[in-house]
Amino acid sequence: ESLRSNAPYIKVNCAAIPETLIESEFFGHEKGSFTGANAQRIGRFELANKGTILLDEVSEVSMSLQAKLLRVLQEREFERLGGKHTISVDVRVIATTNRNLEDSIARREFREDLFFRLNVVPIHLPSLRDRISDVPAIAESFVTRNARRLGVPTPVIASESMDLLMNHTWPGNVRELENVLQRAMIFAAQEEILLPSHLSMPRSKSAGVSMAGPARETTVSVMESAQIAPLSQLESLPTLDQLEKDLIFAALKRCNNNRTHSARMIGISLRTLRNKLADYRKAGYREAMITRDLEDAVTEAA
Repeated sequence: ESLRSNAPYIKVNCAAIPETLIESEFFGHEKGSFTGANAQRIGRFELANKGTILLDEVSEVSMSLQAKLLRVLQEREFERLGGKHTISVDVRVIATTNRNLEDSIARREFREDLFFRLNVVPIHLPSLRDRISDVPAIAESFVTRNARRLGVPTPVIASESMDLLMNHTWPGNVRELENVLQRAMIFAAQEEILLPSHLSMPRSKSAGVSMAGPARETTVSVMESAQIAPLSQLESLPTLDQLEKDLIFAALKRCNNNRTHSARMIGISLRTLRNKLADYRKAGYREAMITRDLEDAVTEAA
């Protein structure tokens, strides 16, 4: 067992932090060091002292900040922005990237000395399409975790559904698999088994077969109808607003009318969900293409 197992573990998504803020995020700043610095801030490296820091997407760090990262790795010290006191840290660094850093070095987008300093114990994790045998274990883990987070029973992935997951090429890697299963749990509502009809995946180019049926008679059926219907008949197709209502109502049913869980599941804020429900109540649900049980669910949730 690592001696740092009980020490701090700090994660930083380098791609998600604006370049103007990332140095302060890494190293912290003193009060008054720049406009808006109204109080002292402790940086991530300082928080991770004696523990581990994960630099996700480290290839997105600017060249100027890479030099400061190199100093921390080599000298184990830094100063906060606007600070005069040198801070020493003992941190184990884990860095991840989805780029070929040697190519980035050739294009002068990544420092060679930083690459060699980080590349002490390299671990290459193949794309999901290159380790399809891992899909069942990863899929079941995602389903279990989502069910626990939402407080709902854990559904079983049907063998036919697993076959579809195993045959997909997964250009979006593990994140795509997670999103597909999250949508499937929404469409499955309270059902105990995730069926192929609950999955919603694009056509696999390499496999040459359709990777799933319609998640519901919604998005997929609308796209297929739009491709073959004459222009005069397109008015009968559901609008994007109607499809949005359908998704919201399905999420509410799946989460036992819990607004917080429903908003989290479909990726919107709780305030947005409340505003949507208020709009639907004012409209009397006349425009929504929903079933009676889903309509009842929204009424109860409201």
